[in-house]
Amino acid sequence: MDNQLDRIHTPGRRAPVRLTTAELPGVARAITALVRGQARAKSANFRGRRYIRIRGVAIDSIIYREDWAKIHPHIENSSFSPLSFPVESGSKTFDPVTRYEAGTIDIQDPLFKRVLGVLQAEFTTSFPT
Repeated sequence: MDNQLDRIHTPGRRAPVRLTTAELPGVARAITALVRGQARAKSANFRGRRYIRIRGVAIDSIIYREDWAKIHPHIENSSFSPLSFPVESGSKTFDPVTRYEAGTIDIQDPLFKRVLGVLQAEFTTSFPT
């Protein structure tokens, strides 16, 4: 059975499956928001599949627990923290209040680029197996 057919909690939300390269930008946005305190992570279970759900304003990401085990050490050791490892200033000039809002995280965001780079090194599968 295709895991994409399963739905959880809200209509249209897919069940947790192993991460592929297509899902990494969305997960990187969620982790960037999590690191900045704009989202929260919660552990949950769906039909025996354990997963982490990251939710915040404009953020809703589901990560299979085994994939989270590869991501969590980077969060725990502060390698994604801009306080421990500063990021360059972005080239865009936004109002400081809205610059780092979860809805404006994109490829120009230096922290997003760092998180996405780490995820691309960890997860190289381009389609579910």
